[in-house]
Amino acid sequence: MITQNEKRLIIYLKVLLIINFLLLVFGFVNLFMLGAFTSLTALFILFIITLSALAFISVLMCWYAIADLRRFTLLVKLLAWQLVFSAVIGAYILLWRDTNSAIEMWSLSAKNIIIISLIYNVLNAILVFILMSSAESSRYGLKYFSPLQFKTLEALAEVIIYGEKEILTGEEVSKNVDTYFKTFQAKSKWTMAMVITGLYFSLIKTTFL
Repeated sequence: MITQNEKRLIIYLKVLLIINFLLLVFGFVNLFMLGAFTSLTALFILFIITLSALAFISVLMCWYAIADLRRFTLLVKLLAWQLVFSAVIGAYILLWRDTNSAIEMWSLSAKNIIIISLIYNVLNAILVFILMSSAESSRYGLKYFSPLQFKTLEALAEVIIYGEKEILTGEEVSKNVDTYFKTFQAKSKWTMAMVITGLYFSLIKTTFL
């Protein structure tokens, strides 16, 4: 059964799907119209094409995630990081490239378009991360740990508790630990959450190195 927080995330993904589809259409329409009557700089053409390509990828990810959020949870996370990547591209062009010679679009200068897209991507990335974390917390019924910490505990439990006759699954062990830490009265219990987060990143480092 989908939780209320998951429904909120799905609604937000629908909004993003519509916005990115409109950006995709208007981006290419304006690019062709401007290209027919004016001389566009290579930087501006590259920016619009990149923006349109990322918008197309976002549409696909939103479409699949809306269809089955729990199955395509990874796509939502990739969407958030794609928004971060788009913001990085915008910041790079804004800080280290000359945008003054670029042509206007939608009655806005190229510099203003990049600034708006930068703000848009940053805000949406933050909102997607927040809504995703809230959706996963409600899905697993978490009371203390974050979804990342919970899944790290689950993976650790599955490694430690191994055998043909497992009494508890890794998820059940993680839920028990989460419930225990919620009721556990200690001022320094936050250090356990930090240790688990550190363990997660150390595992990533070990995997890729």
